[in-house]
Amino acid sequence: MTAASANTPLLAIEALEVAYHRTAVALHGISLKVMPQTIVAVLGNNGAGKTTTLRAISGFIGIDDARVTGGRIAFAGKRIENQSPHANTARGIVLVPERDKVFPNLTVAENLIVAASHRANAAEQSGGHRRLYRHAAGRLMVRFRQRSAYCAVRLATAAKTL
Repeated sequence: MTAASANTPLLAIEALEVAYHRTAVALHGISLKVMPQTIVAVLGNNGAGKTTTLRAISGFIGIDDARVTGGRIAFAGKRIENQSPHANTARGIVLVPERDKVFPNLTVAENLIVAASHRANAAEQSGGHRRLYRHAAGRLMVRFRQRSAYCAVRLATAAKTL
């Protein structure tokens, strides 16, 4: 990675606006930058626009009669607002829906493999899938350990009060 590319956001959203049914504004002025090799969390209350933002990035916004009506979404320097989901998937942008909206009969690992299967060639696909899986599995294990420790403390505290 060059010094110039290290300072260039992989994903840049500027003044994003999304409207449902051509009239109801759901997002107004959302901006964020995601630098290469970073992890970003989108947090907020119910109805704050987290899902709409992610769907606008991935292209899955049109299924609810919504469109990006203002602002800009750029991935790897190319504008992608209002592009189709399959075009964005080919770029490497994948939306993993919450709960049972993924392939409910597949494991987490199998869902990650499906996401990685859109790579340009088989060698890149197998390497990309392994890297993606190792990274995701590592993050999940860290989170699992954190939650396990938290639950153990809560259980110990509850046991003392009995």
